[in-house]
Amino acid sequence: MLGKLIKYEFKATMRSFLAIYASLILTGVLIGIFMLANVDVGMSLGMLIMVALMITLGVLTITVIIKRFSKNLLGDEGYLMMTLPVSAKKIVASKIITSVVYLILSTIVVFLVFVVIMLPSGMATMKEFIRSMGNVWNYMVMNLLSARDIILNMIITFMLGIVDYISFILVIYTSLSIGQLKPFNKHRTPVAIIAFFIINMIVSVISDGLSNLLESMNILTAPQSMSMLSASSIYTLVFYGVVSVVLFMITSYILEKKLNLE
Repeated sequence: MLGKLIKYEFKATMRSFLAIYASLILTGVLIGIFMLANVDVGMSLGMLIMVALMITLGVLTITVIIKRFSKNLLGDEGYLMMTLPVSAKKIVASKIITSVVYLILSTIVVFLVFVVIMLPSGMATMKEFIRSMGNVWNYMVMNLLSARDIILNMIITFMLGIVDYISFILVIYTSLSIGQLKPFNKHRTPVAIIAFFIINMIVSVISDGLSNLLESMNILTAPQSMSMLSASSIYTLVFYGVVSVVLFMITSYILEKKLNLE
C-alpha cells in the first residue's frame, strides 16, 4: 500500500517538477551555446533565468510540501484519505519519501545543467575541470585528511543532508497538524506558523545544549581514526534522526487520534 501511496504522490506533483527540470536543462544548453559564441548578453540573460528557475524550484518544493499535506490530509480530501485501509504513518511516510526523491532529482538536475553548460565549450574544458578536482582531492589527501576520511565525511554529509531535510519537512507537517487541532479551529494558520517557530526554537535549544554538554565531556573529540568533522557530523546526524522520529510520531498520532476536519 505504501508503494501505491508514493505512486499517487508522484502523479499529483510530477508535472510541475518536470516542467522546471526541463526548463533548467534547456536554459543550460542555451547558456553553453552563448558561451561558445561569446555572446555576453545572452550568457547574462541565461544566468538570470537560471537563477530565477532555481528560486522557483525551491519555492515550488516548499509549496508542494505544504499544499499536498494540507489539501490531502487536512482539507476535504482528508475524509477520503482517512477511510483508506492504511495507517497515518504510511501516508506521512509516502509524502516524506516523495519529497526526498524530488530533493535527489533536483540535485542531479542541477549537476546535469552544469554539465550541459560545459559541453558546448568542448571536452577540453570538462577535462580541465576534472583535472582540477583531482588536484583538490590529492591536496586534501596529502595535507588534510586520508582518502578514507574524505569518503566517510562525504557519506555522512550526504546522509546528514537527507536527515536534515526530512526533519525540516516534519517540522512543517507537525506545525500544520497542531494548527488543525480542535481548540484552534478559528486560528489554524496563525497557530501553525507559531508552532513552526516554537518547534524550531526548541530543537535549536536542545541541540546547542547537548552539543555543549558533549563537548565538555570530550565526547565530540574525535579519535585518531576519525576526523573532527565526522565526529560532529555523526552527532548532528543522530540528533536530527531522533528529532525526525519524534516529530513523525507526533504528526501520525494527531492524524490518527486528534484529526479535526470541521
